[in-house]
Amino acid sequence: MKKIFIMMLAVAFLSCNSDKIISYTYSVVTRGYKMEITVSKDSTRIVQTGRQSLKKSYATNANLWKSLKKNSKDIKLKDISGLESPTNKRQFDGAMFASLTIATKDSVYRSNSFDAGYPPAMIKNAVDALAKESEKINEK
Repeated sequence: MKKIFIMMLAVAFLSCNSDKIISYTYSVVTRGYKMEITVSKDSTRIVQTGRQSLKKSYATNANLWKSLKKNSKDIKLKDISGLESPTNKRQFDGAMFASLTIATKDSVYRSNSFDAGYPPAMIKNAVDALAKESEKINEK
């Protein structure tokens, strides 16, 4: 019984990745265009370069931060650099290159590139939340 409790405690401790995350950065890049959104608990910053260069910073919506934390519970930070893209449209100009970077107090974890709009399953919910927020660049 004691061993089971220790194992359950270890699993719970290791699965709390989202508690130590301090920021998320989602980047989308193609020839002549780059969009990057960085979200921390306190601030959100969106930078777009290309034909229309824009920079916006504002306070992070509490619901967005909660959503990102919730959607990160199943992300194994050490594994995101090895995730394979489910599609390869970006290799033939069919999609933009995208990546997700997650920062903790101790490390930075960056995914391999993937097609914008088609992230690997493990990071899909977090990427979708960041992409949705980045669409607000012209609203704020």
